[in-house]
Amino acid sequence: MFLLYRASDDSLWHSAPGMTVPGAPQGMQRFAFRLAQSTLAVADQPSARPNPNTKLFVIPYLQTTDGRRIFDHNTSLGDSDSVMLSSDLDWTLKSEQALCPVAGKGASTLRFLANWDIEQRGQPRPGQTLLIEYDLSRLPQCQASSNNGLPAWQTEAMIRFLPNGEEFSASLSSLQNGKMLATPARFEIPDGSTDAQVWFRTRGRSCESSWDSNYGRNYEFHFKPDVAPSPAWAGQWRMLQNAGQCASPSAPTALGDVAALTDSDLMNCRVVEAEVLVPGLTTSLEATPEAIQAQVRWSLDGVPQKNQWLTYVGRSGQNYRFRWFIPGEFLRQVAWRKLDYAFQFSTDGLFWLSAGRSTGPHNGVVAPRTIEYISTP
Repeated sequence: MFLLYRASDDSLWHSAPGMTVPGAPQGMQRFAFRLAQSTLAVADQPSARPNPNTKLFVIPYLQTTDGRRIFDHNTSLGDSDSVMLSSDLDWTLKSEQALCPVAGKGASTLRFLANWDIEQRGQPRPGQTLLIEYDLSRLPQCQASSNNGLPAWQTEAMIRFLPNGEEFSASLSSLQNGKMLATPARFEIPDGSTDAQVWFRTRGRSCESSWDSNYGRNYEFHFKPDVAPSPAWAGQWRMLQNAGQCASPSAPTALGDVAALTDSDLMNCRVVEAEVLVPGLTTSLEATPEAIQAQVRWSLDGVPQKNQWLTYVGRSGQNYRFRWFIPGEFLRQVAWRKLDYAFQFSTDGLFWLSAGRSTGPHNGVVAPRTIEYISTP
């Protein structure tokens, strides 16, 4: 057990090993960390006191035997998020008891796409959060409804949890800057639930309600009560390319930590792939890629972009392989010099295994891989 830490006036992260100490509840282990340097800055005078505005940022992590770092994000969910300690709170965590249960629920996602496909990302389980992403073009019937020049319609998701029959609804659209945009619906799966039925409705000021309900049968999903195994390894990067559209990219090549793309490359198909190993899941005879949530985190010149889902493309030995279609059309329309990206994998929406550069962590997390833009005349 280790602790990454840095002071608010220090740009560098430092690491301190944990020491086992008594006092932990049964079945758990308590650790103490001694932060003996690079913490509170003081002046050279013997009578000087530490700067009262100094804060400490800390991230606990486990170091596995193969060199991986597993970070504790119970109170801060982001991969690079840290916990802040300050003298104002007597160097303790505020509301720690309340934060951990919320962060430990996990989540899965159901995606209802414009082409009428349905994608499951992660295995829904009782006690977790279920997110529903819905393409509003599936129910366009009321989208002409308006009031004083503003959209006056709404699309909703309805869900019934079985066997107890609890029913809930949530909006899938929200008015933003005068436009109606898609918004994921969020539901908490009640304990003891085994299945769910889902259906959708659009209604507006000047139209009758329209339904998306699988021809009246509703969409049905089954929950599993068991705990999913966590991803253990990811890598084996490669890039695929094609002088055209991405219907069938080919010509795979090994992909280094840093790659380069030109204007000509962005006009054609460019795909990045990587593999993930989940013991007991990817090693099973039955393929269940829907149980894995696979995403790409990416940024342009340091500005984070919205995470994108990866596409499952098949098995590779005991691993599953996932694909990211580089958004060439978008990249041709914006100014950028450097694209940083990393893949992340999860089975519960809580613990995420990040895959990036093979050269080690950056600021306490996996360093992203890079694509550099080369302008051509």
